[in-house]
Amino acid sequence: PWSQLNTFVNACHANNVKALVCLFGTGDLNSITSNPTLRARLVSNLTNVINQYGLDGINIDWEGSNSPTNYATFVRELRASLGSGKIITAIGTFLGPPVNIDPSAEPYLDFVTVMTYDYWHIPSNGSLDVVAGTMQMWHNQGFPKDKLVMGIPFFATTAAGVTGWTPYSNIVNSFNPAPSLNSGWGYYWNGVDLVKAKVKWIMDNGYGGVFNYETGTDVLNHPLSLSNAIHQTLTGSK
Repeated sequence: PWSQLNTFVNACHANNVKALVCLFGTGDLNSITSNPTLRARLVSNLTNVINQYGLDGINIDWEGSNSPTNYATFVRELRASLGSGKIITAIGTFLGPPVNIDPSAEPYLDFVTVMTYDYWHIPSNGSLDVVAGTMQMWHNQGFPKDKLVMGIPFFATTAAGVTGWTPYSNIVNSFNPAPSLNSGWGYYWNGVDLVKAKVKWIMDNGYGGVFNYETGTDVLNHPLSLSNAIHQTLTGSK
């Protein structure tokens, strides 16, 4: 709720964490951004919200743009309105080539978070080889490696193309799987060892980092915590 946004932003900043608002849209954003008047209004409204609540920027979750030109124009105008002091990130999908964001938008984005999970054709939630191929595809399409961030799922699926998902915490609490396991009991997930391997690959190959979907489904302060696995690999700690 809007009434809780100030509390959220203050809590983030108190812990040295950036607070971004997320803009989600599909066909509606296609129609808005194709109209210069509506596009300008949207840019103005987003800028006002970000400044009013002291947000650090915005994440654009526009996964199905059918007009890369409009997408790039929107991002360029939003950057001009927000200035260089705010963060603009965008959600990228595993689909392509071509990818869902035109490379001409890249100069105005701080980074792209690539959804390297929910693959339609495999139930594994993304093996290292599959995910590495997606990241390389984005780089081949014209995006610098240091602006590409790999997504790590904190959930389990039951089959390829299944839209529903089970929180990773449910898997841990129900089955207590070994860190090396990524499947079992009818589920597929990313286990601790696979997550560490993905983070190491990102580091070894010069990409920008990793993100997860979503932190609330992890088992924090637990030996099987995926957040902890990411932190350990990034920092070289045990």
